[in-house]
Amino acid sequence: MNKQTILLVMKKAVPMLLFYLFFATILRLWEPIKNMFSGLPVDWTAEFAKIEYTRMLIFAVLVSVYVGYRELKRQQAREEITQPEN
Repeated sequence: MNKQTILLVMKKAVPMLLFYLFFATILRLWEPIKNMFSGLPVDWTAEFAKIEYTRMLIFAVLVSVYVGYRELKRQQAREEITQPEN
């Protein structure tokens, strides 16, 4: 893979990666957020400590790069179809 390919994959992967990390964090904190609005005490330090960011980050990077690479291959296939070979 050359530098341009890596940049194209990352262009697709990084927004998905950020969205996944944000969404996974919100899902993990859903119960404490509900408790907070119900008036129950919440220990935010303990709740954030429970989140396994390393595992989430590894999974998110793998999925994001896979989706970005698949989209790149799809784009290359479209370009090959539209360019007639002489």
